Amino acid sequence: MDDAPPQLRGELRTLSSQWTEPRKVMGFIFAGLLTLVAFLSLLEGDLAATLVLFGASVVFWLRAWVGRRLSVVETDGYWLAVSNLSKTAWIPLSQVISVSRVWFPGAQRIYVEVGPDTPFGREIVFEPPLNPAALVGGHPVVEELRALVARAKGTGQRSGS
Repeated sequence: MDDAPPQLRGELRTLSSQWTEPRKVMGFIFAGLLTLVAFLSLLEGDLAATLVLFGASVVFWLRAWVGRRLSVVETDGYWLAVSNLSKTAWIPLSQVISVSRVWFPGAQRIYVEVGPDTPFGREIVFEPPLNPAALVGGHPVVEELRALVARAKGTGQRSGS
């Protein structure tokens, strides 16, 4: 599991939201700007506005901090390509232990647990594309990923190939 891509068996298809990386960057920028505005509001002397702005900036910093774990995830049906702004890992689907969806305030997250340690740890977290039908049932990305994992384990895919 490193930066060197394996020999792919098909075209890569993105499983994560196209907004993953821009949202991460903009989250930190917005939290920083809100904090700056909160400090500047101290000059105005309006204590209530300052407290509200600092409270809001704390919430946005926490959301940005939690969101930094989000990865861009792609697959060719045999491998998961997991990346963020600074690193990439190639994980054989046969090494995936479980795939689950968790609700997070304002978004859904998909957690992929893998056996061996990766540059992202043993848990890969990503946000799937918005799918209104998934609001009341299972998310199609979770079902697809589970099926691909079952197929990879059923065909005896070697982790080193």
